[in-house]
Amino acid sequence: IGSPRDVYDHPATEFVAGFIGSPAMNFLPAVQSESGWRITGSDLLLPHPEGLATKSETVTLGIRPEHIEVITVVSDPDPWVIEATVKLDELLGADALLNLSVQGFDLLARVSGTDFPEAGSKVHIRMDPARIHGFDPATGLALSRDPISER
Repeated sequence: IGSPRDVYDHPATEFVAGFIGSPAMNFLPAVQSESGWRITGSDLLLPHPEGLATKSETVTLGIRPEHIEVITVVSDPDPWVIEATVKLDELLGADALLNLSVQGFDLLARVSGTDFPEAGSKVHIRMDPARIHGFDPATGLALSRDPISER
């Protein structure tokens, strides 16, 4: 329960996070490591989400497609920049959807429809730790960032 903006920004459960917003949030199972969260079944390391409150070694990370930044030029070394391949691009008008392949798993990114990489392109992406959500894989409850149910 909350305003649409509050529910979008601070979903209390994984179900709500996937239900609110179009297209739906990307969900990735992860295991905790010293320097971040390792996506299960890959070498991909993502930053710890800001405000994540868990002692569990496993978590489901969530990132909205519009919060995945596609970087065309990588100038400064950034440990959170990830290489991806565009599997499919879909122009929606003002926006475009990119189906990305990253180390064997798929992500959906929403980018500007004016200039976007086409299918087959290699791109770099970045996920801002402030925009990554954490959910308990057993209960689906939010683990981070002041979910509505805790206000």
